[in-house]
Formats: sequence, structure tokens, C-alpha cells
Amino acid sequence: NLLRSEIVNGVFYPMDIQYDSLVNIFEYNQFPEQKLSYSYSADKNGKSEIKLTSIYFFENDLLIEEKIILKNDTISRLNFYNNQKDLIKVINESESTYLIDYEYNIDSLPIKKLKYLDNLNNLISKIEITYNKKKQKQKEYFYNDDEKLKSTISYFYDNKNRLIKTVKTTFDLFTNPKQKRDTKFIISYKYDDFGNVIEEEIFDDFMDKKGKVDIYKYEYEFYN
Repeated sequence: NLLRSEIVNGVFYPMDIQYDSLVNIFEYNQFPEQKLSYSYSADKNGKSEIKLTSIYFFENDLLIEEKIILKNDTISRLNFYNNQKDLIKVINESESTYLIDYEYNIDSLPIKKLKYLDNLNNLISKIEITYNKKKQKQKEYFYNDDEKLKSTISYFYDNKNRLIKTVKTTFDLFTNPKQKRDTKFIISYKYDDFGNVIEEEIFDDFMDKKGKVDIYKYEYEFYN
């Protein structure tokens, strides 16, 4: 790694350049207000060429702008914050413009996310979130562009505040009511005495009405 520095207006700024195994620069910290990273692909001769460049701009330690530069396009993302430093709006500009609005509760926990195409009258999706008394995520509601509820995710915890189950229910909105079938995707967790997940059980009845169950078991090694 090459480490150098520059002095701007009497302020000393270290500049850290990091490389991948092929000696391509993949991250470049210029100033506290700016950071660059790169992604590469191989050409016909096996040589690396830049696939995209990401430029990040910060202000008061908050990411306020991100630019992704491709060969034929530049994607610009602007972030806006409230006085509590919560992200409240994102404007994503490319061939199409996306706007995302966030709402928070008094604990600065996100409770709503609205995504629009081009303007605030063209809703793409909506997410609403509720929390329990311990400020843990309790349920998420996912709506489509006409604000019909398309799915939910419920979260369950044990008395040690560990997540033990998530239940995703996807609602059948388009099938004939007599043939309508909502589906579930359930993940259950078991823990050891140290809080490590030792078993993960996944139930999915999307393809099969009876459902399919996969169980994954984990073992850990501890070193001094």
C-alpha cells in the first residue's frame, strides 16, 4: 500500500491508496470529505480495465452524495438528513429518477419507506415497520404501487432478546379468489449458551402446498 499525504489550507490530510491482488487500486481515501473505490473487469487480453468508479462525498461524517460512473452512464445519489442525522430522503438520478422518503419515530427508528418514480405522484412501493416495547423490529408491511398489501414479515424473540423466528407471508393478489393461496417462508433459530446460532430451520411452501423444510446445523471451534 502506498501512503502519502497532502496539506490543504494548512490542514494535513493522509491519503491512503489500497490495492487488490492484481495491483489494481480498489480504494482511495483522498480527504475526509471524499472517498473513491473502483471495480474492474478483464478485457480480451486478460488485462484489467475499470468497470465502474464510485465516488463518495461526506459532510459532517454523513454521506451526502454518491456517484457511480459507468462506461455509458453516471448514477448520482443524493442523501438528505434531518437534525437528528436520520436519512429522510434519497434522490437517485440516472436514466430514470427515483425518490425515496423515510419517516422515523421518536426513537429515530424507521417506520415508513416510500419509493417513487420521477415524482411524488408515481408511487412504486411502500414499506411500514412496527416495533415492540424493546425497540426491536416486530413487523414489516410491504405494499405494491397501488398500495395493496403484498407481503408481511413478523419477527419473534426469546426472553434473551434473541431473534428466534421470522415469518414472511406473501399474499396472492391476482389469482381467482377460490384458488387463492397465500404462502409462507419461515426461518427458526436455535442458539448455544454463547449466543451463537447452532440450528436454522427453513420452511417454504411457495412451490409445494405441504411445504419444504431445510435444516442447517452449525458447530463452532474456540481458540485461546
